[in-house]
Amino acid sequence: MQTKEKSNKRTSKAVKKDNQIPKSDEIAPISIYARPSSFPEGSIFVNYNFLKLWGAQIFSQIAIYLLYFVLAVEIYKETGSNQSVSYLMISFGLASLLFGAFAGVFVDHANKKAIMLASNLFRFGLTLVVLGATHSFIITILLVFLLNSITQFFLPAEASTMPKIVKGKNLLTANSLFTLSLYGAQMTGYVLGGFLLNSHGFTISIITIAFMFGIAALFNFFLKIPNDKYQKLPVTDMAHEVFTELKEGLSYIKKNKKVRIPLAYMSGSMVMVAVFFTLVPGYGANILGIAPEDTSFYLIAPLAVGMILGAITINYLKKRMSLEKITSTGIFLSAILLFILAINRRIPFAKIREATTDKIDPTMAIEFHNAVNHLPDKVNKIFGLDVLLFSMILMVLLGLANSFVVIVNNTRLQADTKEEMRGRVYGVLQTIVTAIAAVPVVLSGYFADRYGIGKVLIAIAAFVIIFHLFIRVRNKKSIF
Repeated sequence: MQTKEKSNKRTSKAVKKDNQIPKSDEIAPISIYARPSSFPEGSIFVNYNFLKLWGAQIFSQIAIYLLYFVLAVEIYKETGSNQSVSYLMISFGLASLLFGAFAGVFVDHANKKAIMLASNLFRFGLTLVVLGATHSFIITILLVFLLNSITQFFLPAEASTMPKIVKGKNLLTANSLFTLSLYGAQMTGYVLGGFLLNSHGFTISIITIAFMFGIAALFNFFLKIPNDKYQKLPVTDMAHEVFTELKEGLSYIKKNKKVRIPLAYMSGSMVMVAVFFTLVPGYGANILGIAPEDTSFYLIAPLAVGMILGAITINYLKKRMSLEKITSTGIFLSAILLFILAINRRIPFAKIREATTDKIDPTMAIEFHNAVNHLPDKVNKIFGLDVLLFSMILMVLLGLANSFVVIVNNTRLQADTKEEMRGRVYGVLQTIVTAIAAVPVVLSGYFADRYGIGKVLIAIAAFVIIFHLFIRVRNKKSIF
């Protein structure tokens, strides 16, 4: 009994001490007042450095996708060509090819916080330069190339920082949140892009992009990375070291199946996404009969919603399925959905009526309108749903399937790669994606203009299955 009373007294004193208000000349730890009581100890949401890294990612990614959508729509509206949009994608990719591997090596030998902060500040300034630029195709491509060149340094620095500030079981959760916010940023960027272009125009859109890069820079400024050890790279030996360490990165990937397989899936997924986004403005205009800027709401936003749902669902699935089965499910589902999208078709009767009214005899126009008034309900519906709504549902499912592939393999890549090699591996990933993506992106635009977007989507669906089967057979894995 005495022991219990003493214990209670000690506890009471401890409580009083913990609740004691500091004197005016004392500095109380921020954590005493700022720790979120609604989250348990060890939760990812009490990791303030993760929240700062996450905030920088959210705002910088929204800015990137907003920029891409604004420029893609403007180019398609000016040219009416899928191939012209493909050149925009190539301008993004060329920077990755030239600087991706170099950036990965550089990040391994530099202060990652400084790289992320400088990247967002430079992108903030360069975006403002767009306001004074002539709206020509060549200048647009050049500016995109410069912006993406800077982005090449931000991406591996961000990816290499994650395992330093998030440990153990929280790493998969952190990657899920990053993927969720990545696709949430796509949805926000594209939907915001359509809204800004329709309501405020090009100038306000560009100012908004610059503002978001500025906010991302603030998050990076307050970020603290524990144990961010690195060995500075001598300027005189830069070229030799980059080449040597790139070879080491490639050799490391070649010798490690656990790294090679997720890297292959990540590369394939990123290439397919690049090709698909090249075709989105044309798909909306030619297949669904909507304005290019409206694809942000009807196509891109549902795709991003699906990716967010995938990021949420995957934590539930991992308890019931292996990571490899989750990847296979995403692959086969993606191929099926692409095939359905390819054979999908919506006739824009409203546009046809408007176009024919002034071009044919009034009597014939009335007869034509009476004839087509009964067609939309029969022709433009699938399973009782308007084709446009049906397409939106397909895009949600496509985003869900793609997120299964991306999240799982990004987590596996981070977990199975040695800390000192992560920057190089992600640099190699960017280089591989760019080198591989250039040809299919340009060819997809060319063949879409020549043979139709539907046939190109069927070819993509077939390639997704063949690619998956090749990886599984080559590595002696079961197909599903």
